[in-house]
Amino acid sequence: MEVSEYHTASVTQDNECIQQLQHHKSRTASPHFSVICTLPSMVYLLWNESARGELCQLTETMYFINMLVSIYIISFISIDRYIAIKHPLKARTFRSPSKAALLCGLLWVLVISSASIQLWHRHSDLCFHTYTPLPAALSLLAIFFVFTLPLAILTFCSTETLAQRHLLRAALPPG
Repeated sequence: MEVSEYHTASVTQDNECIQQLQHHKSRTASPHFSVICTLPSMVYLLWNESARGELCQLTETMYFINMLVSIYIISFISIDRYIAIKHPLKARTFRSPSKAALLCGLLWVLVISSASIQLWHRHSDLCFHTYTPLPAALSLLAIFFVFTLPLAILTFCSTETLAQRHLLRAALPPG
């Protein structure tokens, strides 16, 4: 494949991705908006050192669910951009609005179920305190899936995407 064909395919994929992102802004904005909505009650509960009641449990659960969904949606967007830029001709088979919606739906279900089970069974006297009697292996597993894996995905995809962009720009004739 010539560089000009590759560049044209990449630009076309970029334009399609931008259109899809503009079309689906509300899907990616909802977890961010929900986190912002929980902040006033979170501040109130922390400021007053409230005991763990129903409001506390609901606020904690909503906050952690939306935080996890936000982290993974950003990771999915990074993977989507990587596929579009690194493999532009194959990207059409991997990328579609229905696949994105299915992936987001599965993410919401998985995060809601796992966060709800964990947060409703926490043993702490005060709201938003992090004491949980989990074995060390489970804590490390949670840290891996919540922070380390998304960080690795973002780092890899961003590095590869920037390297591919640099290669494409270097291969194009000046002017």
